[in-house]
Amino acid sequence: MALFRPKPNPPDVTIEEAMVLAYLKKLSAISDLSECEQYCFCYEIPVDVKIFQKKMGKTKIAIYRTDVVKSKNAIQVKDLGWADSWTIYYDVEIPHHGQHKPIKKFRVTQN
Repeated sequence: MALFRPKPNPPDVTIEEAMVLAYLKKLSAISDLSECEQYCFCYEIPVDVKIFQKKMGKTKIAIYRTDVVKSKNAIQVKDLGWADSWTIYYDVEIPHHGQHKPIKKFRVTQN
């Protein structure tokens, strides 16, 4: 950590769990459960999302059935202030417009 930041309120999370919180925050705090698990797999984040939710409790993160997402199982961050403080603490926030796009090279011609 570059700057000193006081430790946020419990329950405590690891840096890997904070990365999952950052992913969920980027998606407006709700995601398809299977997509969240796929994100952890693809980016090699060693977090079992279901165990993480049970550890944090339903007041912080909830998993429920809904028609909002494709797989009918959604994961949602309930306490955004808590999630925000942990992502800032570990400096793992994902900017909303953080999509990486290749930069096109343009050739300038003179007339």
